[in-house]
Amino acid sequence: MENFEIAKNYLILARNQFDSLKSIMNRIKIDYALFTTYSHLNMPDSANYYLEEAFKSADKAKGNTYMEATLYYHLSERELNKGNYSDAILYLMKSEKLYEELLSSYDLFSVNHRYAEIYIKQEKYPQAIGYLNKALDKYGANSTLSGKGDVYNRLSQCYSTIGEYQKAFDAQAQYMVIKDSIRNEKNQNRLIAMENKFKNEKSQLELENLKNLNQLQSAEIQKQNTQKIALG
Repeated sequence: MENFEIAKNYLILARNQFDSLKSIMNRIKIDYALFTTYSHLNMPDSANYYLEEAFKSADKAKGNTYMEATLYYHLSERELNKGNYSDAILYLMKSEKLYEELLSSYDLFSVNHRYAEIYIKQEKYPQAIGYLNKALDKYGANSTLSGKGDVYNRLSQCYSTIGEYQKAFDAQAQYMVIKDSIRNEKNQNRLIAMENKFKNEKSQLELENLKNLNQLQSAEIQKQNTQKIALG
């Protein structure tokens, strides 16, 4: 939390600077960063304010399609959390259109997942299942393992709710495979980090030993030279 507080203060200073320079594109990026920072700080009112500010600037600039699509995506999330499902879908449709123009499969995976979440909230499970399957079938190759795991888990829950237990089981099995893969990857990364730490510590110890040895040799040489001078 402390790091987010520090980031917030720097971002506000940067925002004031960009305001004076009338740099709209940088202002959009700063406002979006403030939105994400305030979200992490659990300050939804401030987060929503900067999201709106970023969107207003993006609407004026019309120069960054990806940023505009991302802002629409987050506006849909905000409306979903408020229970305004129609508005959430409208914003998501705008986001989807822009991501399609950019051929951004990674983001379109998230868009379809969001559609499913909207329909799940309304207990419209067949529609949700359609979007979850579309996310996996059409855009899954460009998603993360954790993202696909979340979708398979949701898919299993939806199938179970409508009584399609075999499909629920199959989806849950896929989710467990992905979960195990993520766990194994984390364990592997942890092992690599420990090995690197051991190697670094070993190298540091070897350097210190070599340094001590050099100092002893230098002292011995100096002692011998001093004795030669004394006997000279």
